[in-house]
Amino acid sequence: MKSLTLSHALKAGLASAALFAVAPLAAQTTQPAPAAPASPAAPAAGASNFSDSDIQQFAAAATEVTKIQADASIPAAEKQPKMLAALQASGLPPEKFNQIGQAAATDPALQQRIQAAAPAAPAQPQPAMQQLALSIALIGILGIGAQWIAWRTGWPAIALMLAAGVIGGPVLHIINPEHVFGELLEPMVSIAVALILFEGGLSLNFRELRKTDGAVIRLVLLGAPIGWVLGAIACYYVAGLVWPVAILFAGILVVTGPTVVLPLLRQSNVAARPRAILKWEAIVNDPVGALLGVVTYEYLRRAGEGGTLASVILSLLGAAVLAGLIGWLAARAIGWAFPRGHVPEYLKAPILLVAVIGVFVGSNMIQQETGLLAVTVMGVALANMRFDSLRDIQPFKENVTVL
Repeated sequence: MKSLTLSHALKAGLASAALFAVAPLAAQTTQPAPAAPASPAAPAAGASNFSDSDIQQFAAAATEVTKIQADASIPAAEKQPKMLAALQASGLPPEKFNQIGQAAATDPALQQRIQAAAPAAPAQPQPAMQQLALSIALIGILGIGAQWIAWRTGWPAIALMLAAGVIGGPVLHIINPEHVFGELLEPMVSIAVALILFEGGLSLNFRELRKTDGAVIRLVLLGAPIGWVLGAIACYYVAGLVWPVAILFAGILVVTGPTVVLPLLRQSNVAARPRAILKWEAIVNDPVGALLGVVTYEYLRRAGEGGTLASVILSLLGAAVLAGLIGWLAARAIGWAFPRGHVPEYLKAPILLVAVIGVFVGSNMIQQETGLLAVTVMGVALANMRFDSLRDIQPFKENVTVL
């Protein structure tokens, strides 16, 4: 097993680590020297020209360098310093490391010595799987535990979940989501937000909106732009950000967010009208804030290419309308299929869940961040169709949102 693992590492990464990856490292560790007179090239060193200690140090360093190269969780900008640190920790000078690597590329006897000296590779899949399972379990325990404590004490659940996350992450370092989930972290969070917005949309009834006397419309159409402008000014003059970053950051800050507002409403005794206003504003304003951030980012990106603000707004407005149409059509399709018996009862909740994820991903493929608008429209449309099948799967959607 050891020989097979190292043989693969030698062919796939050992020589390349010595010849290419570590060549820049050698340049970093050695100071420039005055040019020496040209001399005949020295013949390549063979297996007998290196001591057992050199070979052991080379094998250990090359194994670590190869691991760092292959580790997708390490950003590309951090790999060179980490490889340099691994080479320095081995105690082998970079020049000798490169000499052994160059000789090993053409010397089978030296390759065999390196294989024999290499440390046995630990079994990776099992610990990685256990770490992932443990992290998922701990996230569930901390999240659900915080919500249970909030229910027992009456404290805001969002505050307790935030405290649990800070303690489990930056304080105790029990959970590191970026390391555990890697590239899956961002899509997981995005889909979770989409599900929360969809479930929130299911609770938005147009009869409640009529009772708010236009307060929600004023908060969205007037409050969001005013908050964007004032937030940008504060970011520029108070936080010291440059104008492009201040405008982008302020657009994101417009979002109040159902993940914050809805748990607070669940545990507070608020009258019906302000409850409806806060609920509608939190759910509707979430995709609006995301679109404001996208407008700013796209304008800044296209400005260097000759793009204008009007063209950016028109293209994003078209994408938003299309995303809303996709969400409405998906809701109409579900509203037609479910009551007519085209979907069995035990498949209604899974199909609805997959439909929400599909609408979110499909809209984002057209334009980033329009998926949030699409799932919100889908939820609101379904909420106002009033068919019995939707009430039957409401508890399932609430459970998914809580998780």
